[in-house]
This record gives sequence, C-alpha cells and structure tokens, in this order.
Amino acid sequence: MYTNDTLLRRISADMADKYTNLDFDGLKTQLQSCTTVDQMRGVYTIYGISEGNRIVDLAVENFGYLQSIKQKYPSLANMSQSELQQYWLDQWNKVMVWQNIVSCSQQYAQDVRDCNDDYAAAVAVAAVGALFAGPGAVAALAVGIAGAVITHYNCLERAKREYSNCK
Repeated sequence: MYTNDTLLRRISADMADKYTNLDFDGLKTQLQSCTTVDQMRGVYTIYGISEGNRIVDLAVENFGYLQSIKQKYPSLANMSQSELQQYWLDQWNKVMVWQNIVSCSQQYAQDVRDCNDDYAAAVAVAAVGALFAGPGAVAALAVGIAGAVITHYNCLERAKREYSNCK
C-alpha cells in the first residue's frame, strides 16, 4: 500500500503541474458522487485526465489490501472508526518515517557494497600474507581466498535475509 500511495502522490503532483486550469474542486465533487469504479473512470475521462485509469487501478488494488488486512486481523473490527483512523495514522507514519530514511532496496544495495568491500579487503590481506608465507604461499593464499569467499557468501545471505525482512 505504501508503494501505491507513493505512486498516487507522484501522480497527484504531476497532475497539478500538467492540468493547471483544471477545476479540482469540481473533480473532487464529481468523484465523491460516484458509486462505482466505472463511474470514477468516466469522471476522469470527462475531465480529460489521462492518469484516471491508473489512479482507479491503484485505489482498487489498495482496497484489496485492506480486505486482506481485515481478514487477517479480525480484532480491528472491534475498534471504533476514530480508533481505527488513529491506529492507521500511527502505523502509516511509522512506515513513512522509516521509508524516508532509507528504502529496503537502498539498504540492500549498501549492504552488498559493504560485503564487496569486505571481500576485497580479505583478499588483499590473504595476498599480502601469501607474499610472506614462503613455501606454503599458494596454500596460504587459497585458504585466505576461501575464507573471503565464504565470508562474502555469508554476508550476501545476511543482506538478502535483511532485505526480505525489510520487505
């Protein structure tokens, strides 16, 4: 839902720039009188808003998410409308604050960069160690690289796990 909300906010901002002479109050009034999705699509068409279908599709998708939440958490049905609104705002603000700090994808990319940096450093240490290892230099380098590979693999797996948990 957060992704859809982000898209809807972007579309809204673009519409404000694209449709400078649009009667947004009239549009809002017309949309509020709609009782079906098709009526909403029709209103957007009448107003010449090409993004209308996308807006409706995102709204329908969000409704599906809400239905899933309702089924998953039946205890929410016992809350009053004001309690639900406050709960929703509290939860949404947590997501929005967290997302504004760093997205899951951004954090994952940073974690992978860190894993790659650590790998390069481990290989460098192994290479330098091998230079001074004498007759066992090849084995020392092989062991060092094996350790770097295993550490890198574990680091990437941790990054994937944290990414999945974040999502």
